Amino acid sequence: MANISIPSLVLISFPEAIMLCLFGLMSVGRFSFLEKRNGLLKIALFAAIVSVLIFFIRPNLQNEMESMLVYMLLIFIMFIALMRLKFYESIFAMFFATLLFILTEGISIVTISAITGIKVDQNLTDIMRFLITLPERVLQVLMVYLSYKYSIKIVDFQAKESKKKGYYIQLFVYAVSAGMLTFLTVLIARLLLFDNAPLLSKTTTMLLRINIYLTLFVTIVLVLAIKSINDFYKNRKTLSNNEISQSLEYISNLAESGDMEKVKEALQSLKIYVEKQ
Repeated sequence: MANISIPSLVLISFPEAIMLCLFGLMSVGRFSFLEKRNGLLKIALFAAIVSVLIFFIRPNLQNEMESMLVYMLLIFIMFIALMRLKFYESIFAMFFATLLFILTEGISIVTISAITGIKVDQNLTDIMRFLITLPERVLQVLMVYLSYKYSIKIVDFQAKESKKKGYYIQLFVYAVSAGMLTFLTVLIARLLLFDNAPLLSKTTTMLLRINIYLTLFVTIVLVLAIKSINDFYKNRKTLSNNEISQSLEYISNLAESGDMEKVKEALQSLKIYVEKQ
């Protein structure tokens, strides 16, 4: 693919990365990033790192599909590494950010083409491309503003009910990721071993590269899922031990006060609790 010029990096790629980051954060209810200076700096750093990486990676990519997959992989990693979202939050943030960005971009391109007759795929200067993206940016900023002002989110992971379901969401994502990894492994093996087309044909090479990116993404998800589930069980075990310790202390105090009826009730409650674990 064609190289990205420095003006295009500053005027187009950097703002795109900012909007993707904001869309991702707003979609999962992480409004706090807009309320603190540190959060705003992280958003700017997120956009700078992603746009610079794309600047160097893009010349080695073959088409727009491959470019989009690499972009999604980068923002997923950045949501985890820089923004410190949980891995399942990062997955939802990545997909919703990409979806919202594509929708707003599509609406803007169709509208501009219908009004001006200009096609985005034409050889346009960096300034002209920047001017064409301005209505798109205005629409995206308006969506982020409305989302922040009225606390509109697609998935609310900050609600207590969602936090209780977090473990089950992790398990679901883990199962889906395992299935995808198995499917992609089989597909890559088929491309390498059973495809009748030459190994280095353009189509086969493109499919292989795309599947390598997807496999890398799914592998990262699997590793993070296993780590999160392991942390969940460690925290649960610690919590259970603390609760048992507090119950025993409470029973001891009751025994010292001579209230044997409440001691029996407390022991029965503790027995039921232990049996449920």
